[in-house]
Amino acid sequence: MPDSLALAWLMLPLGVALGWYLCRRWPKPQEQTGKSPSQYPAGFAQTARQDSDQAIAALIGQTGTDDQTVELHLTLGTLFRKCGEVDRALRLHESLLMRTGLSPAHRNRARFELAQDFHSAGVMDRAEALFKQLVGQGMFLQPALESLVTLYEQAYDWRQALETARQLEAVKGVSLRPLIGHYYCELSEAARQREDATEALRLAGRALSEHAGCVRASLLQGALHEASGQPAAAVKSYRRVPEQDARFIGEVLIPLQRCYEKLHSPAAYREFLEEAEELWVSPAVVLARAQMMQKEHQDPGAYLMERLQRQPQWRGLDLLLQSATESSSTLAPLYKGLRDALRAVMEKRPGYDCQQCGFRPMALFWQCPSCRQWGTVVPLNEL
Repeated sequence: MPDSLALAWLMLPLGVALGWYLCRRWPKPQEQTGKSPSQYPAGFAQTARQDSDQAIAALIGQTGTDDQTVELHLTLGTLFRKCGEVDRALRLHESLLMRTGLSPAHRNRARFELAQDFHSAGVMDRAEALFKQLVGQGMFLQPALESLVTLYEQAYDWRQALETARQLEAVKGVSLRPLIGHYYCELSEAARQREDATEALRLAGRALSEHAGCVRASLLQGALHEASGQPAAAVKSYRRVPEQDARFIGEVLIPLQRCYEKLHSPAAYREFLEEAEELWVSPAVVLARAQMMQKEHQDPGAYLMERLQRQPQWRGLDLLLQSATESSSTLAPLYKGLRDALRAVMEKRPGYDCQQCGFRPMALFWQCPSCRQWGTVVPLNEL
């Protein structure tokens, strides 16, 4: 919640705006036709400028249902909610709904605003009930369904989120299959935590049937097959990943190496790396090939020198310095100092990047912690 000083600055323009609005929209007593001068409190504009709480109390005390009065309530309620003053927004919107003679359009809008107030206040059951009422009546369909999807995500209720996303897909006329695929992956992860591998695999398969390009589902399948002692099936799932999105090839190289070792087929892994380097420009593949050369007691120096000129990368440079250290005892202290400095930089460097908002986490998130978008976080490009 904002501190008292910040709130004071937030409320000042609200009071001024309210006073200006009332002075402009509500005629002076001598200009009114058919309305009593006492219908609105004397000095209302001045009160709004000086004390927003008194202004709200005065507003709630009015019983008019004309368009200007209702619009004022709705607008101020929305402004209060956006300023973090959810309790004030709730008071305004609830008082509005209690009035008789409110038009159906205004009543539905007030219910939608009230649902958003409850959502902001964390009263999820009340918010859900109001959003569902609106959806059931065909009112505010798209924003109400979008709000329900967000609500179910926050509650980790993935089945409800999935069903609501299907409704939203029909309303918007836009495919939400990538999002639905992530919901199936969430359900698969939950089954995996329960040690129900069969159900987890089935749900990962459903994710792929919804969205064939779901990298997350392929990684899940690969990990599940690997954990159940099926390295050949795991290889098939892992090798699908760069075909779905080449940016994620670095996520499968170590798992693939493990699986090929279990299959006693290091040559197959070497062939995969050679093929991958031709198909996809990836520093991760270059590094994996250099590491394999090193493991097979070959000097990767010349290979790295040639590749790093075209595809510069931090980890490849570190490996090149390691190779140089081993081949030159005279310059070994210098190379060691350079490697230490380089590793200090790499330790602080983020590994991933959100394509939507630019947030750069150290770990891979399937839903960005910053902008809450799904599937926007990808491995950071080192080139």
